[in-house]
Amino acid sequence: MFSPVQKYILTSSGIRILLWISVNLRLFVLYPLTGSRFLPGGIADFYLTVNLLTSALNFIDYIFVFRKYRTKPSLINSIVQFSERSLVSYVLFTNPKIAKHDCFGLMILSESIMESVKYIYYFMKVSTFNRVSKFLQISKLLTVCSISPIQVFCEMFLIGLSLTLTDSIFVKGCLVVYLPIFYSLYKQQLGKLFRLVWRGHTSKEKTN
Repeated sequence: MFSPVQKYILTSSGIRILLWISVNLRLFVLYPLTGSRFLPGGIADFYLTVNLLTSALNFIDYIFVFRKYRTKPSLINSIVQFSERSLVSYVLFTNPKIAKHDCFGLMILSESIMESVKYIYYFMKVSTFNRVSKFLQISKLLTVCSISPIQVFCEMFLIGLSLTLTDSIFVKGCLVVYLPIFYSLYKQQLGKLFRLVWRGHTSKEKTN
């Protein structure tokens, strides 16, 4: 039987999976038909709503659900993610024309794939009582390590593009600290992936 917290995680993860898959499906339907020209009106509002809503839910989960538990999501990662998404949302709201660029569609695709895989992992981890397969663990980390640089490149490109339309000292300051923070977090994920793969490699050598 699942505890109330486990039921909540399963439900919230399932909702997040459906939301991000919906973003992806909407992109797959609109982009081939209209191209990037109509992305601001066709998907931007829906994407930004899902983006900020899921990020805000991470804070709510941390405060009301995971605060008393030893194993919980990283508060720093949640703060960085919310700040990053708020910055991108601010830039897109103030300069909606930049959403016509192909980088916006690529950013949506990369982020929705990463978020879908992440919450599928969380759903499986809870539903199997932490007996998640190593394949799924590697898939989650590999997805982050391979796709997040694409997402960050697109975000930085769009932020830079917005600066050609509106000169903002605040946005410039955020852009300066954005890359070092991403590099620090990305290095952590690479380390986790390396340790996970290496542990499996060494265990195979011992059995052989």
